[in-house]
Amino acid sequence: MLGRWLKEARHEAGLSQVEVARRSGVDRSYLSDLERDRQSPSVNVLVRVCKAIGVSPAKIFAKWEREEKLNQKPRKAE
Repeated sequence: MLGRWLKEARHEAGLSQVEVARRSGVDRSYLSDLERDRQSPSVNVLVRVCKAIGVSPAKIFAKWEREEKLNQKPRKAE
C-alpha cells in the first residue's frame, strides 16, 4: 500500500520515475519496485523519495495508516 501512495504523490507532482530516481539517488527500477510494493524502503530511502516528490513522509504514512484502519476487520465479542 505504501507504494501506491508514493506513486499517487509522484503523479500528482507531475514527475516521472526517472526524474524522482535522479533527484532521490535511487535506481529507477528500485523506485518502480517500491511503487508496486515489491520492495520496502528503509526510512532513509523513503525520506529521500518523498523529498524528491515534494511530499512529506508524514503525509504518506497518514494515508497508509488510514487505509490500514479501514481494512481491519472488527473483532468478535467473546
